[in-house]
Amino acid sequence: MIGFLKGHDAAIVGINEPVTDRVLSALPEKDRSAVLLRVYEGLSGREAAAVEGLDESTMSVRLREALRKCAARLKEESS
Repeated sequence: MIGFLKGHDAAIVGINEPVTDRVLSALPEKDRSAVLLRVYEGLSGREAAAVEGLDESTMSVRLREALRKCAARLKEESS
């Protein structure tokens, strides 16, 4: 399921539920939706894009930015 994640972006998947909830709830809705569809629902980029009415490249950018924001927040919280 997380094969498309690279490096520190994969950290969001392996953290405990309260932390995950806090980090995800801090995201704007469109970013949160991208993470939930791709990471937690396991949809492909094409499938997630169709659900959101986006093209696949837009979904990819949205997911990448959302994961970057999650990683930054996790790093900030751990400092």
